[in-house]
Amino acid sequence: MQLKWIKTLFSNNCFFYCEEVYKLSKEGFELTEEGALDNSHFPCLIIGREHYTEQVQQFPVKDKKELERLISHSMEGPYLYAIEERGDASTKVVIWSVDKSFFERFGNKLMIWIPESFFFNGVIESQLIRAQRPHRELFIATGSSMRTVPSEGLYKNPDYFLLSIGIAEEGIQHVNMAQPEYAQFIRRKLGDFGIVEWLQILSRQGYSEKLWSLASWRSVFAGAVLAFVLLNGINFFFLKYQNTSIDNAIEELDVRHAIELRNAVSKKNQLLASLSQVASSAASEETLWHMLLTCMDAGADVQFVRSTPEELEVRFEADKATDILSLLRQHSGVENAEFSTPVRESVGRERFTISMTLSAVGPSQGDAT
Repeated sequence: MQLKWIKTLFSNNCFFYCEEVYKLSKEGFELTEEGALDNSHFPCLIIGREHYTEQVQQFPVKDKKELERLISHSMEGPYLYAIEERGDASTKVVIWSVDKSFFERFGNKLMIWIPESFFFNGVIESQLIRAQRPHRELFIATGSSMRTVPSEGLYKNPDYFLLSIGIAEEGIQHVNMAQPEYAQFIRRKLGDFGIVEWLQILSRQGYSEKLWSLASWRSVFAGAVLAFVLLNGINFFFLKYQNTSIDNAIEELDVRHAIELRNAVSKKNQLLASLSQVASSAASEETLWHMLLTCMDAGADVQFVRSTPEELEVRFEADKATDILSLLRQHSGVENAEFSTPVRESVGRERFTISMTLSAVGPSQGDAT
């Protein structure tokens, strides 16, 4: 029931921007005033494809931390990205960079923004989706590569769109979504996001710095943190949902891929369960979440969290263990940070556990991110 509550929280405060602002409801896209964003307690604005660029780039690095550094140096303004293909010596990514005009119009609004294309990231099936939405149709190609384009100019013909991105029309499934169906799809995907997706959205947009520098943002973020902490039973419901999805996927995918997918879901569920349990008993919930975001910004992967009355233990995987330890020792909300296990090599990275205690005082504005 708690999972249903969190879905309702996000989906009831979901808006869509494509030249004008729309409220996403069960009936579809409802034209509304911009002031509705200010009146919403936790607004999430989906940015229409017309208001950001979508580009594919190949970077000559495999290391995650170095990849993020190269992307940040090559981009101006806020963006999101997804890894599309990782080779032995290079990484292919798709990047969504938001137009400056969007922030000139909405930069003073208290909200979370997500590019429209982000909702199709990770869709496995090879499909050409024609989504009906305000102003113009959107074409989405999914599968081994994911590309989107509004239906305008040369791209009014979906066949030309497929040709331009090098995808053969033979064998691709065509899917049509009417406006109410497409609005429901976005609201459902938003409600299905777990803590991993939300940390990805927040950390890759640099929110860990901005949230703590604005008092009003702190209250918004605290509300989001409280929502996650209250989901003590989410592990059971999330696992049940994912297992159902995986059982259906086994019928379409080869057995080896399905087993890998099931194992990945199991690891995410274990992390989600440990985070939910630790957050509910931590001395400072804000400090815990800010500490995790800070480490993720530095390129560390959080693998497991365990809490005892005396200390908090977090298992990380990062390029260099000593960098993460140094970062935690500089964090104003963390005390007595030390390695509690030996540092081990793990496929070009280092795996380690750090024990620490959290202060009841929240993180200061000057903390590293």
